[in-house]
Amino acid sequence: MSALSIRTNGLAPSKVQRWLLVAILTGFGAALGAFFVCEYAATRQMRSMMTASDGELLWLRREFNLTDAQYNRIKLLHEKYSAQCDLMCQRIAEVNARLDALISANHEVTPALASTINEASRVQEDCRRAMLGHIYEVGAIMTPSSGARYVDMMKATIIQPGLPSKTVVSQ
Repeated sequence: MSALSIRTNGLAPSKVQRWLLVAILTGFGAALGAFFVCEYAATRQMRSMMTASDGELLWLRREFNLTDAQYNRIKLLHEKYSAQCDLMCQRIAEVNARLDALISANHEVTPALASTINEASRVQEDCRRAMLGHIYEVGAIMTPSSGARYVDMMKATIIQPGLPSKTVVSQ
């Protein structure tokens, strides 16, 4: 006896298979297209916000439902802090470059290397202190619940820049 055959209402099996393949590919293409259209539409406002010159502040305004007065006060604080932050980033980059050169040039911890390590720590400490002060100032302008949520959101940046506070580095 021959292999099982599928009834195809008179169509050759190859035509049914081609029709099924076209239907599956068409459905997949339509689903993929719908996904990208929905993704584009859903992220349009956020993409627009982030391309604006004050995009992060617009995000903050939306995320924390800031009033015009709150937004304007925070914007002024941000402008003032940005200049200070840029200077601190420059100081960190400079001391890190010196530290890099000393580490590369030495094969043991020299007094100059130890001093530069201490300086790098002080500069980063100054930066963290100033950043935390700025975070507290911004949070104080918001409603108490929004301010607390903002500080909570930002504290990971202070505790360990670049890593979540619960990250275990040694493992």
